[in-house]
Amino acid sequence: MPSLALQLRLGWRNNMSFIAFSPNLALDRNLTIDYELKPKQLNRVKDLKVRAGGKAVNFARVVKVLGGKSTVLGFLAGLNGKKFEKMFIDEGLNGSFKWVEGETRECHTIISPSGHPTEINETGPNVSLQDWQELLNKYDNEKLVISGSLPETLKPHFPALLADLQHKPIVDISGKALLQALEAGVEMVKPNLQELESITGEASIEAAKKLYKKYSVAILLTLGAKGAAYISTESYFVKAGKITAINPVASGDSLLAAFVWARSRGWTIPEALKLGVAAGMENAKRGGGAQIKRAPVISIFNKLSCEQL
Repeated sequence: MPSLALQLRLGWRNNMSFIAFSPNLALDRNLTIDYELKPKQLNRVKDLKVRAGGKAVNFARVVKVLGGKSTVLGFLAGLNGKKFEKMFIDEGLNGSFKWVEGETRECHTIISPSGHPTEINETGPNVSLQDWQELLNKYDNEKLVISGSLPETLKPHFPALLADLQHKPIVDISGKALLQALEAGVEMVKPNLQELESITGEASIEAAKKLYKKYSVAILLTLGAKGAAYISTESYFVKAGKITAINPVASGDSLLAAFVWARSRGWTIPEALKLGVAAGMENAKRGGGAQIKRAPVISIFNKLSCEQL
């Protein structure tokens, strides 16, 4: 693999294209207030930002910034779906959507000076097995990343849907579906500490190691402000640097995208993990939504170190 310095001079673009699939897309609404949220009282918004949202969209944003290509897949519905589609196209992203009955959900993030956002996520439209199969069958031979929550109608069928795929996907999902992804033997899962604890009762790197020993599925574990770890036949940890975080929402998505993109370019796991942590940090500094820039990511990358566990 060319050195990082050489890659920077030559440009990072490659021909691999990812399929980023979020079964439950959303309109992301970031509401900023200039005081701490007051429960059971009137709260007035200082600033509002609305974007096409969902983990797959955040993944695609970061891959695009790094010079890669991706196609976002998902289901859209109603007036919110039309608004999502226009914002998505205006942003210059590439996608393929199936329209279903109902209404695309809205996800609200309330950002206060403390830097700890309050998230309120709607449920989203119902999606049938046929909807899932018709959308994914067109792209079954490409690198697939499944990320985000499942519509209620698909939750009972998730193991069978994973079994039907020709190639093992990367999965970023929570709850029972995370355990089902491990049992299905997917390529890699990306839980955070809370998601890990929900299926193991522990929130630690050691808990992730136990899961790998049981299922032999690589685990990219995000540790919030502490950094991230990669658990497989070899395990690594990258400690995040100190930053002033405005909004950390989508930092995990940014980390996953940068890590997967770097691995597709032949980067070593330590280098890819450092790039992932750098992208996550940059996202939190810039206010969330995976609205990152490449130069600051590289600046952060150059200051990080990786240790083998």
